[in-house]
Amino acid sequence: MRYVSTRGGMMPQPFTSILIEGLAPDGGLVVPDRYPRLTTQDLARMRHLGYQDLAFEILSRYIDDIA
Repeated sequence: MRYVSTRGGMMPQPFTSILIEGLAPDGGLVVPDRYPRLTTQDLARMRHLGYQDLAFEILSRYIDDIA
């Protein structure tokens, strides 16, 4: 997944590049260039997960460039 600035002044960057920055170089917020889709089956499966497993399940959809 790539991340872009809300002000449009930044080329799409991987998560590892924007992790420490906080704000985009143009002063905008850094947001995903797209949002993962969740199916009803995904939501049903996640419903009974514990906090750590749920956090991992959600964050892994946004952070795909960290091993």
